Amino acid sequence: MEYFFILGRNPFLSKAEIFLYLETRRIEFEEIFFERNFLTIRLKEEFNFNIQEFGGIIKLGKLKIFSKKQDFLEYLEKEEVVPSDKFSYSIIGNIDENIFISKFKKERKKAFIKRARNRILLQEGEEFFFSNADFEIFALKRNKFFLGLVEQTYDSKIDEFIDMRKPVRREEFSISPRLSKIMINLSGLKKGNILFDPFCGVGCILIESLLKNIPAIGFDIDKKAIEGAQKNLEWLSKNFDLNSNYKIERKNSFFLDNIDFDGIVTEAPLGDLIKRKLSNDEKKDFLFSFERKIVPFLKKFKEKKKENSRIIITFPAFENLSLNIKEILDLTGLSLLSFKEIKFPIIEKRKNQFVHRELAVLY
Repeated sequence: MEYFFILGRNPFLSKAEIFLYLETRRIEFEEIFFERNFLTIRLKEEFNFNIQEFGGIIKLGKLKIFSKKQDFLEYLEKEEVVPSDKFSYSIIGNIDENIFISKFKKERKKAFIKRARNRILLQEGEEFFFSNADFEIFALKRNKFFLGLVEQTYDSKIDEFIDMRKPVRREEFSISPRLSKIMINLSGLKKGNILFDPFCGVGCILIESLLKNIPAIGFDIDKKAIEGAQKNLEWLSKNFDLNSNYKIERKNSFFLDNIDFDGIVTEAPLGDLIKRKLSNDEKKDFLFSFERKIVPFLKKFKEKKKENSRIIITFPAFENLSLNIKEILDLTGLSLLSFKEIKFPIIEKRKNQFVHRELAVLY
């Protein structure tokens, strides 16, 4: 069974999320092609994807592939693509829309094409447009012809509700719900495992863990942060039907002797918020200081973690400078995950940010 995915603003990270999600569940797959923010894969068996479990997918659907144009045109001639008689539609891809205009006219369907006006700015600056039509057709020509209908579209309303309504927000320090989901999926943690966030702040990652029915433990040395996390998770428990427990402590994450966990997912603490562009010397000092602080923690995490568990962590990075990951690995005894052609760390950046993130998967 073949599937297509329309990926979010960081396509490389979204692809890694999908691949490690499938790998964790021992689902055999192969990549057909990956370009721009389009990914197509083939699974050995059909799988019921739930797009809301992912942070990096905008749309998805099943796919048909044709080796020759004639086969593609014959399929369109014989088969119904859109299961409706009156609808709006849009085309995602590069196949001439007149082919579909002609098809729907012959079928005497009341169909009108809707132009793509909603925009996503991809991380490297390219724009992707999509519409809110009744049906979206994925119709792409590369070396073959690809045809599918969007079956699921990510609904961000729950994310927005939680992010804006939770009692305590620290927008300048917190990561988004979607990035939290991506990081959890990269960790391989599933229902029944225990997630540990050693620098939990006000609980952004813990929230997504509990919504995925994954029990969570959060530590932070900052009293206000822990108080905020406690309020946020109490609010979450009142507003959502949670089946997982959590534990939050104001505690130095170096002291892990009495806790048990299956994986670490965390945003590393960066210190004070940087509000201006730094010189190269200041950047080097910042990175050196961060490395000196984080290495003892990573060594402790390696000592405490289970054999096959992963540490998902964000490191600071600048446009022209980043941490010496090899040195960190040498000092901690950890390894950096690579899977198929995916190599970490993967940069996560936004325009006008002075400090970016490098997302690492360690084991």
